[in-house]
Amino acid sequence: MKRIVSFLLITLFLAVQAPVVHAGEGMCGKGKPGMCSGMMKGHGEGRSEGCPVTKKLLMKAGHILANQEELGLTDQQVTQIEQIKTEAEKAQIRKMADFQIFMIDLKTALKADEPDVNAINARIDKESAAMVSSMKETVAAYVQLKKVLTPAQMSTLKGMKKGQTKGMPGKGMGMEGHHR
Repeated sequence: MKRIVSFLLITLFLAVQAPVVHAGEGMCGKGKPGMCSGMMKGHGEGRSEGCPVTKKLLMKAGHILANQEELGLTDQQVTQIEQIKTEAEKAQIRKMADFQIFMIDLKTALKADEPDVNAINARIDKESAAMVSSMKETVAAYVQLKKVLTPAQMSTLKGMKKGQTKGMPGKGMGMEGHHR
């Protein structure tokens, strides 16, 4: 029974992992470290871990900010986008910390001579519900991010080729001006 529960928990853990990515840097996984060994790795400026939806939000915000001149963003729009991005990063750090605590508690519960499967399952259900709620909040923030832009700005953004910039503020030059 212990092996089955352990297997299920590891599977759950791996299912919620995302590759570590740098927000707005042409990302790959928003630095979202797959919540294991590098769990809080990259929790600083421009990095985040965890949810792929959060990764997408942070990448989009980074791309928009990197191309603010081309998009004609106002100071107010830049401030709104930076706030959305910052709040998403802070929420992701909190989620990762909560998940780490959950994993520690789970490990402790499984070490018992006779683990209480019902209590463990209840805790897994609670953590799963928190992940779902968090993902819904992130989707709402993503929609809010898109609403900051005017229809014309959204059209310009959609017209930009992927890879045109690195998604880093201050480094948003097109491929024609990009030297390696």
